[in-house]
Amino acid sequence: MARCRYYFRSEKSKDPCHENNEDSFLHSRFTIMNDVGIDVMAVSDGIGGLSNGHVASHAAVTAFMETFYREILELYTPYRKNLTCIHYCGELKEAMVRAFAAANDNVLCTAASGIRQGATLSAAVLAGDYLITGNIGDSPIYYYNKEENRMDQIAVLQTQAEEDVMEGKYERYSDAYFENDYLLTYYMGQYSKLPENLIHFHVQEKVMPGDQLLLVSDGAVGRMLPETVYANLMSSDEEKALSILFEEALKDKDDDQTAMWIRIG
Repeated sequence: MARCRYYFRSEKSKDPCHENNEDSFLHSRFTIMNDVGIDVMAVSDGIGGLSNGHVASHAAVTAFMETFYREILELYTPYRKNLTCIHYCGELKEAMVRAFAAANDNVLCTAASGIRQGATLSAAVLAGDYLITGNIGDSPIYYYNKEENRMDQIAVLQTQAEEDVMEGKYERYSDAYFENDYLLTYYMGQYSKLPENLIHFHVQEKVMPGDQLLLVSDGAVGRMLPETVYANLMSSDEEKALSILFEEALKDKDDDQTAMWIRIG
């Protein structure tokens, strides 16, 4: 696969009463034996209205990363020296499932006695030219397909607004939609044991040069449509793109902002 270019940015809300940036993110790239390189990315946003969002989001991304790495290591043994993980895509997904479960457990375990905390979690694994993403909550994931010249939001946002759209109550991105898009239906720490069916997975079997991947907390994009997100990323040189995106999002709402942007090729 072509070489990737990575851009990361995270900023605390401008609200002086907002003490901590409640977003967390992690990126790791590793290669095991003779296999392809694997990129693992995770963004988490502490749930508003609950306590210690910065603790919850940190607990989610660290447990996800640690568990996924451990699960992948177990695929490799002295008898499988020529193993390539892109031939074991099902194992990649299962490793993500277990990593999401561990993240949920860690959000619960790190909560102080009598305190409820929670976080979203959106994650992506890029192994060679194979991409799989997963999410719980409302932290968006965008994928730009160069051949189709289109950016799509590939996470399923688990909000009351999305449920209302599915029930035909109003259109996505309407005024009524944005009145309810902050109400989460599912998040990490909500259940003592994370139901696997709540994790939404998306697979891109062939990532091509020129494609792009963007993981963000919801504050990084505000009420922007996918095409507007892409237009803002392309409006300046790459080094300034995320800063411009954040400035535009602040016109919609003041929130913590985090973005991980990968350009392939």
